Amino acid sequence: MKILHPICIWFWVTLLSLGSPLTALPLRAAQFVHVAAEIESTQWGAKSGEPYRWTEPYRWTVNCLVGTNGWQMDGEFLRDAKSRCWFTGTNIILTHEIPRAPTQDQRLANSKDVAPGDTDAFVQVATPDGQRWTETFESADGNPGRGAGHRDCLFASSRIAWLAFCSGPGLKRVGRRIYPPNDFWKEYSEAYGWLEETEIFKDDLALPRAVTLSATNGQPILNYRVTASTNVLGWEFPLAFNLSQYLSDIDHGSEQPAWRLHYTAKGKVTAIGVVTKLGIPTETQPAVRK
Repeated sequence: MKILHPICIWFWVTLLSLGSPLTALPLRAAQFVHVAAEIESTQWGAKSGEPYRWTEPYRWTVNCLVGTNGWQMDGEFLRDAKSRCWFTGTNIILTHEIPRAPTQDQRLANSKDVAPGDTDAFVQVATPDGQRWTETFESADGNPGRGAGHRDCLFASSRIAWLAFCSGPGLKRVGRRIYPPNDFWKEYSEAYGWLEETEIFKDDLALPRAVTLSATNGQPILNYRVTASTNVLGWEFPLAFNLSQYLSDIDHGSEQPAWRLHYTAKGKVTAIGVVTKLGIPTETQPAVRK
């Protein structure tokens, strides 16, 4: 496993910026850990006349800057886009840089025009290289998952990375709730509820070593396990992890649903090191001060 020098990491992160000047995000004077990881996910299901595996494995890379009160995440959250997400302590901010110019009949959206009282915001603007989509969500703990009837702040793949590397602020909040990363559960298992068992690394960052969500009848809904870890700045980080999510197939002829494997993921860290700043483009800073 490659260990990156702190100066090299910050230079590299700056080069991956969204094409605008970066300034330090004033969360607090602190150190952050940069984690680069590869994640592979597969959705499982049975289609008529086809094997049980529904999709080919989806592989992607993610880069996270992690601290006790904030984090930054870079990856391909939206196909063919450069995406970046921050948790600032008060907001989750998500941007997509899309290398495709707006079409003549495309109306660039601004959610404040149609829902001025909504605490979430969605804005599209044209850029020299295409389009930038920015979403802002109010959040006190950085948890991107939301309950049934509400859209999650991030897609499934990036919520896996959040659970592994960025979930400390959320797990430390009293009354928090962990949601399965693949949101098909909102159509099936919410009616049955679930119980949560979480084992957290015993340090200030408080990332999970193991998470089990179980239906009230004991059926697992989500299993997450760290299989290898390392310590940086006195914080324990996963080096490898596995995740499996189960889905209920409701059989209307029986009182209890049948359950099957629906989604799996595995991840491994490829680089880890220390930095001292989070960076945020100047055009998104008004949302941070909200």
